[in-house]
Amino acid sequence: MIRVVASLGLATLIACAPNAVVPKSEPCEFYRLPLVAGAQASILQGNHGAFSHTGVNEFAWDFDVQEGTPIVASGDGVVIDVTDHFVKGGAREELRRRANRVSIDHGHGFQSIYQHLAPHSIVVRPGQLVHRGQFLGKSGNTGFSTMPHLHYEVVDGGERSAPSCFGDVEGGVPEQGQSVRSDNRFDPRGRIVVPQLSPMPRYAYAQNDIELLTVLPTGILSGAVGLTGRALKPASHAVIFVAEREGDVVRSARATVRDDGVFYLRLELNGLHGRYRFGVTLSDASGRYTFNMSTLLTILP
Repeated sequence: MIRVVASLGLATLIACAPNAVVPKSEPCEFYRLPLVAGAQASILQGNHGAFSHTGVNEFAWDFDVQEGTPIVASGDGVVIDVTDHFVKGGAREELRRRANRVSIDHGHGFQSIYQHLAPHSIVVRPGQLVHRGQFLGKSGNTGFSTMPHLHYEVVDGGERSAPSCFGDVEGGVPEQGQSVRSDNRFDPRGRIVVPQLSPMPRYAYAQNDIELLTVLPTGILSGAVGLTGRALKPASHAVIFVAEREGDVVRSARATVRDDGVFYLRLELNGLHGRYRFGVTLSDASGRYTFNMSTLLTILP
């Protein structure tokens, strides 16, 4: 298993990574179907599907595959999120966030998500580098699911669905009811995957009146995070915070905003491990703050 070395400084990690982008001339060539070469499947629900592919999930696909079907990476990248322990599935609202899944950051600002995987079948871990076509785990029926299938989509750093396509599908975008055949061949010989983590956009927290002056990754943090930023409105203090995905802030740090709006924040992450919401915002002198935007990050031990 190859892992991103946690001891590397975040700035070093980003500086070493090339600017990986989906080619503008052939954007579909970056991705392949998330099935082993030769495997066939029909599309249960495509983009804009009325049942559940709306809003933040509008550009997703549901592949009709049986439980235990091998699922592979659609493109090269870094694994940033793994959930492997859920065992139940069904059309109940309480199961909506209880699907086993893998998320891969492809280094160009987008991530692929593979959802409803079988319990304890995932063989990759956060921080691991993967090649296109590499085995991730087996399909299942966990979470909000009416039948065994694979939910796949490409999302941005805020997990909002983004348009994508496949180089091994005629026309790139399979439609509901269409049968597709994968040409996703795992052949790492002669290929090098550089530790690539997508850089967080400078105005990722503009809704919190913050401009980032330090490059941060959208996918993974470890050890500690330090950043320089600028307040976009008059403020006395800035705050960096980590919060539970659906709960309270678990760690934060505050710093004074200079007269020119610039501030420096540092937050120790030791003792935190897993998927959290992360953000930067402004506070008053008493430390009270609110925020409109946060991003999902995995914190490595």
